[in-house]
Amino acid sequence: SGGFAGVAANRQALATLSKDGCTLRTWQAKSGGLLWDLDLCPAGTARGAGVYAAVQFGADVNNDKFADLAVLSNNNVQIVSTASGLSVRSTGPEGDAVFTGLLTTPTTTFALGRSANGKATVTVVDVKPDTWELPETLATGVDPVPLLVGGRPFAAVLTNTGKLVLHDLEARKSTEVGSPSGKTLAAEADNVDAPLLRVGDALFLVSAQAGAAPTARAVATADAGTSIVAGGSAVVGDAASGSTVVATQASSAGSCGSIAALTWTTFAGQSHNFDLPEPVGQRGDRGCLTKLFVQSATVQGNGYSARVVAQFEDAS
Repeated sequence: SGGFAGVAANRQALATLSKDGCTLRTWQAKSGGLLWDLDLCPAGTARGAGVYAAVQFGADVNNDKFADLAVLSNNNVQIVSTASGLSVRSTGPEGDAVFTGLLTTPTTTFALGRSANGKATVTVVDVKPDTWELPETLATGVDPVPLLVGGRPFAAVLTNTGKLVLHDLEARKSTEVGSPSGKTLAAEADNVDAPLLRVGDALFLVSAQAGAAPTARAVATADAGTSIVAGGSAVVGDAASGSTVVATQASSAGSCGSIAALTWTTFAGQSHNFDLPEPVGQRGDRGCLTKLFVQSATVQGNGYSARVVAQFEDAS
């Protein structure tokens, strides 16, 4: 079937990973021309059978002055040369673990996973892979979530005792940041300074100032009859604090009504409500709000300004 399991882009190239995790293609950024494609699934491999798949640009492993691709597919992580399409390195999980996520920094590729005993695992993809197990036991059916916070790599974990834990992948240290009531965990929006996590019906803005332990603050919760959507956080003031825009919309049985509020809120607790300037969307006539895009804030006089783009289910 169509669609992508992952898309990655930089100034040199665009990479797409097919929905079944089997076909990796790379395109030249300026011309749009196809550079190469690579079949990641060996003959006889079941395609699209619920596999975890992802692609990201990472370190220049083969020293050819191009950032190479890290690809999670078929329970295996490959480092693929962006220039040639050749596999530079391949790493699988230890024992009975299953890779569930991928996170890259300019120097390191991490593969997150879960083992049969319910623990989260972390593997550094290298010539000699390094794997360790986190001490916390995962909540049933909840995988660790990869996060970059202030440029630092973390794994967010929801434990079987209801604790929200952030594990610093470089320091190999876990920090408990809350006890939310939700039973699910997902990344809501990406931002290198303060990403958003969705835990059940609540949104948490995550911060990690240099040299300090990470923290998380609940910025919105969907009450009965409402849904919430948040946009990638806009940096305001201290880059480690961050902010985000959250939309609250009436929702019932899969249908959406009017937008009750658009709220800009910061990690420090500042907030400001404003209306969607387009009445049709504000009334809910465009259906459910599916995504918010937030442009980084700029200084305007004594305050800040950020552009917010709303996407609705009618494709407007």
